[in-house]
Amino acid sequence: MEFPFEQNARGRHGLRTRPKKQRHNIKAGDSQTIARATLISMIGFFMAKLTGFLREVLIVPILGYGMYSDPYYLAFAIPDFLFALLIGGAVASAITPTLSSGIEQNREREVWHSVSTFISIFGIVMLAVLSLTGLLMRWILPAINPEKSVEVFKAAIPVSRILLIQCFFMILIALTQGVLTAYKRFGLAAFGVMIYNILYMVVILSLGEQSMSGLVKVGWGVVGSAAVYFLFQLVLARRELRNFKFSLDYKNPGFKNLLSLAIPTLLSGSVLHVNSLVMAAFTNQFTGALTSIKHADQTFMLPYGVVAVAIGTVMLPNLTGFYTKRDYRQSRVLFTRSIRQALFLIAPIAVIFFVLDFETIQMIFQWGSSYSNSDIVVTGEILQWFCISLIAHTVIHITNQAFYSRKVTRIALFNGIITLILNPLFCILFTRVFDFGVKGIAMAHATYSVISAFIVYQLYKLHNRKARPYRIFPFMIRLAYCLLVTGLVLAAVNLLPIYPAGKVMQIVIYLVKVIISLTVYYIAGISINLHEVLDLRKKLKARFTN
Repeated sequence: MEFPFEQNARGRHGLRTRPKKQRHNIKAGDSQTIARATLISMIGFFMAKLTGFLREVLIVPILGYGMYSDPYYLAFAIPDFLFALLIGGAVASAITPTLSSGIEQNREREVWHSVSTFISIFGIVMLAVLSLTGLLMRWILPAINPEKSVEVFKAAIPVSRILLIQCFFMILIALTQGVLTAYKRFGLAAFGVMIYNILYMVVILSLGEQSMSGLVKVGWGVVGSAAVYFLFQLVLARRELRNFKFSLDYKNPGFKNLLSLAIPTLLSGSVLHVNSLVMAAFTNQFTGALTSIKHADQTFMLPYGVVAVAIGTVMLPNLTGFYTKRDYRQSRVLFTRSIRQALFLIAPIAVIFFVLDFETIQMIFQWGSSYSNSDIVVTGEILQWFCISLIAHTVIHITNQAFYSRKVTRIALFNGIITLILNPLFCILFTRVFDFGVKGIAMAHATYSVISAFIVYQLYKLHNRKARPYRIFPFMIRLAYCLLVTGLVLAAVNLLPIYPAGKVMQIVIYLVKVIISLTVYYIAGISINLHEVLDLRKKLKARFTN
């Protein structure tokens, strides 16, 4: 069916011309190849998130809770927004699918001319925007956070200017990563973030202190870490990037097609960061509130980045290949398997975080007296609501990646605009009307995330009925049963009067509870013949018998 938001990838202004004969061994793979690539990506993303977590754990012990940690997190607001605005999802929605499609159709050289033009023009725009923002930072940051104190702005503004340089390197990194993904280079590239995070930790430990100068030194250290990360990516992508030729051929039809794909995604990605800015603007209940929001957000982003992002990253180029060949059966199978696999892996983690909210935050972030138990309670309550967002955003990410594989990007923008309308309304409702305090920010996030997930998934089902997923609702019912059983058992275990002394015992007791939860989840899945659990049991049995 023709869908109102679909771009026509086959029109006369597209990239298709007479194909050039080239040989490739990087076309859409079989299920085993995809599974292997997914595993590699998940390991890489896990190491990246783990080191990122260790990096964030150092913030409060080194910078303190509130006085300097709030400016630290606020300083990232504008650079992160500009990253989304300037490149963000353009890599996943335009560059990677276009290169993947060109490889699949033996049109690699032709497509690279369009991609080179896109990168060249966006590079010039990027430098201009970052430079202008640096000049105007002293007015922009207070304008979007009117209720923050003068002391917070005094500390945040110089650091935010420095981080614009980090934003420059991160945009270049995103471009090279998109090229590597198109060529299905999921190996060492997945470990680049880990190197960045390790350098970041060294910077915090060696340069960080509870002072203005300490924040500035950390900012410059972050820039240096990003520069090293970019050089690492550049070395990995050196063979593929030989195809890049600087070009300002803005009349090229392929460039125009890339632009039509990228702009809706850039706007939708910017909407997500505008939502973050809105949340930050409402987070003014007490000193340290922004830090609690960020810590809860980083906690829920760990499994999201390891599972959902890894699965979506591997799915994208393969789904692009199947859809380019109009192989709707394989497209349907791959998307269904991907979203079920992502939810199956994410859901038990959401339950663990929900029930063990205090223990999770305590284990990760409390490494001294700077983080009190009352601070942990606040952050834990926020995390509970983010657990709902965790499941919803998994659906959103996998579905958006599937749309990008079809070169359809306006739906993400449409959905993003809806969330941009709902977010401030729910923030007002939960923080000011019902007066839930900082917890209301997380409640608003969870509410609009569920609505967003429902909308984007329903639109995907309608977009191409031949490739729509199958039997997702029965799967969700079965999954809910497994989660209910797991949650009840874990809650009962958590009532036992066990009070570990010391960080080591905290970690040991926490891991024991996690193992119990995962065991119950596995048994619950076996009891109802959940396909993913049966498949896991089959793989485990095969591994241990060989």
